[in-house]
Amino acid sequence: MASAEKPNLALKECHICGSEIEEKADYCPECGADFTSDFKYNY
Repeated sequence: MASAEKPNLALKECHICGSEIEEKADYCPECGADFTSDFKYNY
């Protein structure tokens, strides 16, 4: 029987809202912060 648990994914913290998201995510699903922009750390 397959386990119902999710596999361990690498997580990072959103620099805007602090939510834990997948390391390879392009944006935060909670607040919509863009991680692909060159200006992502220029608040």
